[in-house]
Amino acid sequence: MSTTDSYAEANNKIDAKKCAEFWDSSSDFVFNETGKEYANWDSLYVDIKNWYSQPLDSVQLIWKERNIKPLNHNAATLYSKFIFKAKYKSGLVYKSTASLTGILLKKDGRWKMTQGYNAIKIIKN
Repeated sequence: MSTTDSYAEANNKIDAKKCAEFWDSSSDFVFNETGKEYANWDSLYVDIKNWYSQPLDSVQLIWKERNIKPLNHNAATLYSKFIFKAKYKSGLVYKSTASLTGILLKKDGRWKMTQGYNAIKIIKN
């Protein structure tokens, strides 16, 4: 739970580098998001940096549901739902709901999202 709390906090602080720590940077990484497949961690990190380089006033990632099931001491599944809201300095607001599912692996003492899928539904843009 603390790993997902840290991920939400990093988003809320508009900290791309800290957000990226949630994701596994190994060759095991596989991730898809509505309409996009990330070939590797680097491609995801570029998108995270680009998103947070926009003129944003604030960001909120609010967990609505998180279900983490341990598989063993070094692996767990995650199913979650969250609301994501970004307010631009122009006043424009982007709001979406999403479901994030995946496999978390413990590597070097830290939990990392290694394989997953994020389904996004835009509410307001």
